[in-house]
Amino acid sequence: MLNTPSTLDNQPRPKPKPKMRLGNRIREKLGMPLRKELNWWQRISWKLKASVIVILVAVVFAIFDVTILAIIFGLLGAFLLISGLRRSFKTRRPWF
Repeated sequence: MLNTPSTLDNQPRPKPKPKMRLGNRIREKLGMPLRKELNWWQRISWKLKASVIVILVAVVFAIFDVTILAIIFGLLGAFLLISGLRRSFKTRRPWF
């Protein structure tokens, strides 16, 4: 009687399933192919990444007193930033 609980303790336990996002959990239940999970850098819009670089270039031009190029790159960076933020604030619902 005392030997049976100790043999149960030595058995390997099942590995926990990795946490999935809601969309992939729904897809798994429906039998659909899963989407690739993205890391934090891949989830950021390319427009936001590009806007940071373009605004930094505009700042460099402003430091070197190249006013026309600083204004052009500043406006381009602002446009990319606003359009990237508009897209990132949209709520994505997996059922639509």
